[in-house]
Amino acid sequence: MVLFADGAYEQRKVYHVLESEAADPVIPSRKNAQLWQHGNSSKPKLPRDEAIREIRHTSPNAWKVKADTHIRALGETVMYRLKSAFGGKLKNRKIHNQKTEAALRCRVRNKSTQLGRRKFQWD
Repeated sequence: MVLFADGAYEQRKVYHVLESEAADPVIPSRKNAQLWQHGNSSKPKLPRDEAIREIRHTSPNAWKVKADTHIRALGETVMYRLKSAFGGKLKNRKIHNQKTEAALRCRVRNKSTQLGRRKFQWD
């Protein structure tokens, strides 16, 4: 499992939880990020430190392309559009109804997106 997150989640406790869940984190480091573990350590390599080393070796943009961080940006765009159209909160209180409400919102948003697209016909 891969977890895409933004820089706000670059914390030791987040990486610790992800390690226990066997998830591979893709979290961009901060500009002034320092390594948490020396490269000569006998401990297993930390994904964060490996990402920082790669960023230093190549460039932040090259790392973003290799790590597919655009997937996170696409997800954020979808959530922004949903919240802009329907507001940031669900109206229902029961979890079953919230699931239904969220699914309906997604269907309505998808349908409205499809209605606005052009249809091309090839002869």
